[in-house]
Formats: sequence, C-alpha cells, structure tokens
Amino acid sequence: MSSNTTHPPTYTANSNTINGQTYNAFSDGAYSTYLAWKAFDSNVTTYWMSGDNVYNSTTGITTSTTVLAGDGYAGCYVGFTLPYRIVPVTYTLTSGNMKSWRLYGKQNDSSSWEVLDEQVDQTSPDGVTYTLSESAQARRYTQFAVQVYKVVSPTFGRVNCKTFFVTGAIITQPDNPWPPTAGYTATSNAFTVSGQSYGNGNYIASASSIYVWDVPAYKAFDNDAYTWWASLAKYNSNGTHDYTGTTTTTDKNSTVYSGEWLQVQLPQSIYATSYVITPQWAFTYPGTSSVNQPATWYLFGSSTGADSSWTLLHSGSCSSWTQSAQTFTIVSNNTAYSYYRIVSTNIVSNTSLGIATLKIMSS
Repeated sequence: MSSNTTHPPTYTANSNTINGQTYNAFSDGAYSTYLAWKAFDSNVTTYWMSGDNVYNSTTGITTSTTVLAGDGYAGCYVGFTLPYRIVPVTYTLTSGNMKSWRLYGKQNDSSSWEVLDEQVDQTSPDGVTYTLSESAQARRYTQFAVQVYKVVSPTFGRVNCKTFFVTGAIITQPDNPWPPTAGYTATSNAFTVSGQSYGNGNYIASASSIYVWDVPAYKAFDNDAYTWWASLAKYNSNGTHDYTGTTTTTDKNSTVYSGEWLQVQLPQSIYATSYVITPQWAFTYPGTSSVNQPATWYLFGSSTGADSSWTLLHSGSCSSWTQSAQTFTIVSNNTAYSYYRIVSTNIVSNTSLGIATLKIMSS
C-alpha cells in the first residue's frame, strides 16, 4: 500500500485521461456550465452547482427526491470515480452553502454505496478536512460522492461545491488470504498463526460432519491442496446430487439452507472481499475426474457463529471445476465478520462434499 495522497488529480472535464488512466466526475445534475468536474479542478473560483429549486429557500432542506444510496436520504450529489482502489483517511470540502451532508463510498461499479461520514448543521466548509472513522478506513473504494440534504440560504434553491477531495493510500498489493499461507502448521481444528505481517492469532476450524477421521475440518486450512475436508455421505448419488441429510444453517432473515458446511473462526473480524476454493479431486494427488465438489453453495459471515446470526455474502454455482484454486468475488459487503461458513446444497458428483482449501480474502 502506498503512502497517503490526495485524490482525484486535477480534472479538466467530466471524463479525464491522466497518465493513461481514466478518471470520471459525476453529479445528479448541474446548472448551466457549472459541471461536476469543476469541483475537482483545483480552483475555488470555479465550482459545481446543482439545478434550480431543489432546496427550500426558507429552511434550506432539500426538495429533491433523488436518492443515491438505499438509506432513504435525498439530495443533490457530486462525486468522482478513480481507476484504482484507495483506503480513505480524510476528505476535504469547500462550499459556499453546504450545511448537512453524507459522504458515500463505493467499492466498484457493481457494489452498493456505503455511508462513510455524515455532518449535520455545519457552517459551510471552507477547505475543512474531516477525518473518517476507523471502520471507514478499514475498506477500499474506487468511487466517492457527497450528497447534500440541507444548505444555508440557497440562491435559486441550489447547492454548490468548489473543491472536494479524499486523502488516502492507493492499494497496490492484492488482497490477503485468511488464514495466511505461512506462519503455522495446522494439526488440529484449533491452530495458531504467528510471525506474519497480518492474521496472527488463534483460529478454529469446524464442520457439520467428517467422512472419516483423516479428513477433518482443519485439512481445508492447512495450505495443502493434496489434503481436504470431506463430509459424511449425505448427498444423493444420482441426478443433481442434492442434499438428503438434516443439517441446516439459518441466516438472520430466517432463511434456512440445507447442506453440509465448513466453517472457520478468525482471530479478528475482517471485511471479506472475495474467497478462494480449491476443490477436492479424486485421489490423494490431483486426478482427472471431479468428485465431491460443491455445485451450488452459499458463503455466510457472522460475528458470533450462532444459528440465525448468519449474513449471506455470496452464492455460487459450478458444474465443472478445474484442478486449481478458483476465486469468487463478494460484490458488496460493508460489515466485518470473524466467522465464515460455506454451505453446499448439492455437489457435482458422488455423495460427500469435499473442499481441499478455503481462504477468505480481505484487503
């Protein structure tokens, strides 16, 4: 990760190519030539301005029905998109009439907007810098937007933004796997990682069942693709190999998922960005036929590991695995969890679910 720098660079249009990379500015609208990019041109004498009559001339409260995120807040907004991810630390605003607003971040084009900060009934900021919370600084984002829902003395019911930028570090390295790939030898379901730059502490692997004594849960976390965890033979041997057992997992919305599961408890809560599965193959060494591999599965996160506490993070399906690890992206997750569980409702073939390696990825 690089040192903290200011983002975005100086814009000269709503779409900018700088050093071969594309940066964009956007807004829900603009008055005349006061376009979005003018909030990012490093010039306080030019600025973005919203359309007319979107703030009450007496109260300053927005009359707009534009909602940026799913939190119900309405108001005009301006923002920018970066061609890379950053971990935000602070943001700075200059405006002639902002009073109450929310700062949002977005991990990628497909994810949801997340609230990073809120300021209520402030004096209009004149180059004021605001420090983000520890939880906001734990994530990485490519898009940022400020949505204003109250202003001071709006002229013609408008809001303006003269400068808006975020300070943070560019993410230059790939996400880290949990557990790490070194620093421990797993010989039981409880194991300890030490001496690493991250991920040190106590881990607990568990599973709904094991097929025989030498395929316990921790074999999926021992960094050895030639060993694996395997469940009891609880899947139909024919057709789509659906689950026939009685084991279930209930999420926080009371949805019940039937299937064998594999779980890991981490030494701390992390924001999962993706996860990696290395499937079990036919023999001790990678073979030529796929067996026991999940065909339909669900990844959950929880802070306690208790039933009905699970949040669904991703659902996946695969009918033809390769012999190597495969990565699955979690599109939107704004909560850190210490428990992660994968449940498979049916498998590719055979009657037992098997996973050679499971890694939870986090930046």
